[in-house]
Amino acid sequence: MKSEKKLTNYEYAAALRALALLLEQNPDMVQPWEGSENSDLLFMTHDRDEFAATVAAFGTGAKDVNDNCLVFIPEFPLRIKVFGFKSAICEPVTVTRMVPETVVPARPAIPEQPEHVIPAHEETVTEYVCAPFLAHAEAQ
Repeated sequence: MKSEKKLTNYEYAAALRALALLLEQNPDMVQPWEGSENSDLLFMTHDRDEFAATVAAFGTGAKDVNDNCLVFIPEFPLRIKVFGFKSAICEPVTVTRMVPETVVPARPAIPEQPEHVIPAHEETVTEYVCAPFLAHAEAQ
């Protein structure tokens, strides 16, 4: 049984070259299973410097942001996504906002839900200020 140690980037690249050679020498061999159309080769990190280095290495591509992650999709022949967790690679900033009064209309079909008012109030949330990791990488 093989060791479970993490390969260095050099060892991993050598293994990928060996796989590429195997695929080239055996044209009837099946390719690795991709699963569904959403199957991507994922590069995921909790480290700011690793994220920046990975995005820079790929060069151009597209960015996406969701509540938890920065996502970079490089222009590359394979489907690849680079994920960086905002909580680990960005600076948290606490922001307090004034939320205006909201009137929630009654729902006649549900007698227990008459109209009610949510008063104006302050709301404190954490937002993330992220370095412009993806600014140079966006496809023009």
